[in-house]
Amino acid sequence: MASEKPASNKTLPHAFIGSRFATIGNSKIVPNETPKKEIEEIVGRQHHGDVLHFLDHLTSGRDVFVTEDNDFLSKRTTLEERFKTKIRTTEELVAMMNGE
Repeated sequence: MASEKPASNKTLPHAFIGSRFATIGNSKIVPNETPKKEIEEIVGRQHHGDVLHFLDHLTSGRDVFVTEDNDFLSKRTTLEERFKTKIRTTEELVAMMNGE
């Protein structure tokens, strides 16, 4: 007789299902160890595509997040301070690369 394993108390990862921004079919699994919820609180949960893009930026270890999206630009200071990253427009990135 096989012994029963105790139920796991681990939480399931987050999933975005039916998102046009998802990468695996129409879904994307996001581990709980990511700052997804914190990004949602700042950017807005309804902007799940923005949340995924910024989360991918953070988890990839990139230095600069380049965007023209006002959802990010309007919250730039908060995002930069909280996640220790830089958010720039294309024009600002060009100026930064040219040492301006």
